[in-house]
This record gives sequence, structure tokens and C-alpha cells, in this order.
Amino acid sequence: MGLIEVFQNSQIFHKLILDTTILSMSQKKNILKSIMEKYPQEFDEFSDIDKRKKLFQDLDQIIKLRNALAHGRIVIDCRTDIVSLNYYDSNQNKQREIELSATYCDAMNKKISSLLSDLSQEDSRVPEINAILRNIS
Repeated sequence: MGLIEVFQNSQIFHKLILDTTILSMSQKKNILKSIMEKYPQEFDEFSDIDKRKKLFQDLDQIIKLRNALAHGRIVIDCRTDIVSLNYYDSNQNKQREIELSATYCDAMNKKISSLLSDLSQEDSRVPEINAILRNIS
């Protein structure tokens, strides 16, 4: 039985990996990365190293933003009407601030949409990939 059949027929994979709250988004991303490395023939769309690298860089940015929104503070400056997100960046080991401008939000929305669009090409072969990414984004 190939990888595709396992994904398509395995309720255990779905239940233990995709739907669980025990695994973080980052852990799910790492599982996806491991599967893609172990079974590259099943992921033709991402056979190019640069495209795969960009995929995981985009996922890291989305995870970072999600974590910042989940654990940071949204601050509204009433004098300037500027909305910003203050959060701790564990990778840089320091406090960060992002201005949540329309430009920034549009850029992140485009990144998420593009990522999901790229992965939807694989959807007919491995439907669970999009489920992983929906949990990430």
C-alpha cells in the first residue's frame, strides 16, 4: 500500500495527527515536512527544492503570526488610530511590534491564499495536506 492509500484510507492518521489538539501547528508542519522528504515522488508539485523551501518559510511566517495573535497583545493608539500587535518572538528572544495596517493584513491574506492555492493542486492526491494547513492558518 502506497502513501496515498494510507492517507486516503487511514482514519487513525486523520484522528491522531490532523484533528488532534495535542500536536502544535509547528509539529504538524514538521510531520508534513518529514512525509514530503520521505515520499518525494508523491509531491511532484514540490520537487523543486526552492519551491519546497518557500512553502515552509511561508508556513513558518503564518505560524509566527498565529502565535503572535494568540499570545500577544493588540494595542490601539487612540491618538493616531494605529493598531499594533505586541508579542514575544522566541526565535529572536525579544519583544516585537507589528503595525496591523491594511497593507500588512492584505499581504498576509495573499500569502495564506497563495499557500492554500499551491497546495490545493495536491488536494486531489492527498486531501489531508490541506487539512493540516487549515489548522496552521
